[in-house]
Amino acid sequence: MPGVPKSQGCQSCKLRKIKCDETWPACLHCQTSRLVCPGPAQLFKFVDHSFQVPGKKKHPRASTPREHGAGRAWHNLRLQRAHGSGISVGGCSTPECPSDQSPSPKAVSSTPSELSCMRLISHLDGGLQRITHLGLTFVLKLPTRIQGSACLRDSVQLFCSGLADFQHPEPKRDLMLLPEYGKALRSLRLALTNDEALKAETLAAVALMERASDLFDRQGKKFNIHSRAAIQMMRQRGPTNTDDELDVAVCNDLYGMEMSGWTVKGSGISAKTTGWKEALERATSTHRKIIKGDNLAMSDLETLAECCRNLNALISEFQNTSRKSFEAEPGADAAARNEQVIEMEAAIAKTIRMLLEYALEEGAMTVVKDPDSIVGKRYDFTNPMLCQLYLVVLFLQLVPLHILYETDRILHGKPDNDLNTRLRAVAVEAWMCIPYIRSSGWMAARFPEAPLYATYEVADSTEKEYILDMLQYLDNSSGRRLPPSRAAQRAYVLKKAKVLMGRDSESFYF
Repeated sequence: MPGVPKSQGCQSCKLRKIKCDETWPACLHCQTSRLVCPGPAQLFKFVDHSFQVPGKKKHPRASTPREHGAGRAWHNLRLQRAHGSGISVGGCSTPECPSDQSPSPKAVSSTPSELSCMRLISHLDGGLQRITHLGLTFVLKLPTRIQGSACLRDSVQLFCSGLADFQHPEPKRDLMLLPEYGKALRSLRLALTNDEALKAETLAAVALMERASDLFDRQGKKFNIHSRAAIQMMRQRGPTNTDDELDVAVCNDLYGMEMSGWTVKGSGISAKTTGWKEALERATSTHRKIIKGDNLAMSDLETLAECCRNLNALISEFQNTSRKSFEAEPGADAAARNEQVIEMEAAIAKTIRMLLEYALEEGAMTVVKDPDSIVGKRYDFTNPMLCQLYLVVLFLQLVPLHILYETDRILHGKPDNDLNTRLRAVAVEAWMCIPYIRSSGWMAARFPEAPLYATYEVADSTEKEYILDMLQYLDNSSGRRLPPSRAAQRAYVLKKAKVLMGRDSESFYF
């Protein structure tokens, strides 16, 4: 019958106009291309209910949803389209669209926006924990908004193409050489020159391009162009619209990047400002539930945010005075600055203790014996975002400890032994997270590497080789371009550790 598909080949093979071998749950072409196979296409048979052959009974056949990875995700998206609301990613359904409903059979639409949604959802079929760790919480809101924004649709296509190429053992092209990258830039330029410039969809498109360049650029060409553009747009738009869920989600992800990445100084975005505070409190409560950090109050997160903001000024001031070897600095000024550093370190240490105790008690973190670990044991996390948060707060504690350690060495000629012991203890905590990072696959590139650099100087020779092996592993998955030889790597890591702590006399802290 005309119009009825005759092959159950997967949608990926049909779009590429190649024959599908139909070896489920994943066809050979999708396996060799390292793509998520959508599963077999549904064949629909048109039955004339007005006629029945005598002697035979009709047995109605219930339509069952497909269970083949991306096919399941696409089934949920069709439910959302049929009922007007609700979306499901990774088996997480919203109340508006329960996953046990079965829609009436209908042909799969092939509009560019819906195909982009299908691709994005199939790639993010790992659930909330994965996308929250990647800074992509806002993608849950995109399927209902992508239809009216060309730049958002093209950014989604760029992200999916970049991910597919990144997961390939031998990536074909640099991210910036993909045709989708140029198309996304052109669509974004048009959106920025008309009335779509300050819409939430446009900001989400820029944020998605930033995530793609940060996660999938193996050539190391990361100039934070899209990061600065996204935060600049967020500043121009002003406080987020708390009634717009997409606006709240994308601004929260960008605020976290601005807070911990120090991409723009003096951004003017404050969690204490009306509008920002309401939106960030809503998003923070969601994140605390995801990482099982309900014991972290908003005041604790504001303390961490304030420490992040003060680190730039603190390290720059320490660098300026250390260049002069404190010769022109009065002792009272040095003591006053040390008091400020001590207070910051104490506040961070308190937050770390509270987070660790609660996570261990609730089972979100567990200590496991591991002979392959440099310290004989490791941390296992139920959520990669919790591991990421733990590494960030450890780094925030390492910075003031290093400043106090170096200040004592310059003022008194030798460092305090107690400070060295505390530095080693924090370093061991960071090293216990390394086995978990290695087990994260391609998501390992999203974990911060600054804590590893910050612990390099307090490590012994064996521990330094362990750190270098881990940095090399991260380099292979993200293209951070470590020097090829081990001797050059040692010099590079040592210099970068000093730059991060403001102790390199040749480099100004930025």
